[in-house]
This record gives sequence, C-alpha cells and structure tokens, in this order.
Amino acid sequence: MTNEITSNVVATNSKFVVTPEQRAAATRATLKGETLYFVKSAHTEGVEYTVRVLKVNGKSYLTCTCLAGEKGFHCWHKRAALADAAEVKALHKEQMASPMDVTDRFEYPGNGPRITSFRVEQNGKTFVVLLYGSGMKSCECELYERSMSCEHIVCAVNFEQQFHEEVAMHALDVRTGF
Repeated sequence: MTNEITSNVVATNSKFVVTPEQRAAATRATLKGETLYFVKSAHTEGVEYTVRVLKVNGKSYLTCTCLAGEKGFHCWHKRAALADAAEVKALHKEQMASPMDVTDRFEYPGNGPRITSFRVEQNGKTFVVLLYGSGMKSCECELYERSMSCEHIVCAVNFEQQFHEEVAMHALDVRTGF
C-alpha cells in the first residue's frame, strides 16, 4: 500500500513538474469553504506565498501572491498546490475503495461539551475519530490532516446516527412494554 502511495506521489509530482521539496513546501488550508495553499519561498526564509483557487463560471483558476503569479504567469507554487490537490484526491479515492468498521464508541463523561470517540478500522489500521457536541469533527488520518474531511468521519457519523436510533427504539420498547 505504501509503495502504491509513493508511486502515486512520484507520478503526481512529475505530472505537475514539481520536485518533492517544492511539493513539501505547500500546505493546504480551508478558510470559510475556500481552499488555500500556503507555499514557502524557496529563496527567502520565512516568506510564504498564498495560492488561491478561484471558481468563475464553473472553471477553476489559480492565483499566487509571488511576483510571477501577480503578473499572471505560471509559477511552481501553483504547480505544488495542484500536485497536493491531486494527491488528496488519490487518497480520498483510496479511502473510499476500502471497507471500514467502527470497533469502539466511547462518550466522555463530564459537564462540558459532549465528546464522543470512535475507533474506525480500515485495512488493518485503527483511526480515532472525535465528534464534538459543537458539531466539530476530527480524525487522525493523513487525508483529514490534509483536507479536513475523510470517510472515517462519515463512517463514525453514520454509526452515531444508527446508535441513537437504536437507543430511541429501545426506549420506545421499554415504555410500550414490547
């Protein structure tokens, strides 16, 4: 599996003509539903450029705050962002292709906001998913760290909904005597 991911990364990097160092310089973030990439300068320590994905009439365009990008030219910062997006898409596709099961559910006691923890098994690995009473969700998998979404969370949310439906049905059975 790891060799498959590594070969996908190499293929992705060559498709967008970026070196592994350039690809590693890009960090993806989502702000109010907008995907941004912060890309470290290769020449100036402490400088980052912002690559934005703009959607106009159904088409996506990239902008970059570097000198070349501000003049409308292509730059390696945009290619690094595209390489990351392709890698995230491949990770998502891989995650969707493998079955997963919730093996444990734990609700943290206390007076604060409700936190429910799930262990989700997939391909012999265990991932911890947290659902917060506030609606926030988190997972420790690579896809979540890079894109703020993953199928492990979908699996845990579905499990939680089914759990509450079963609790409600049990309560109804107790009240009606069935």
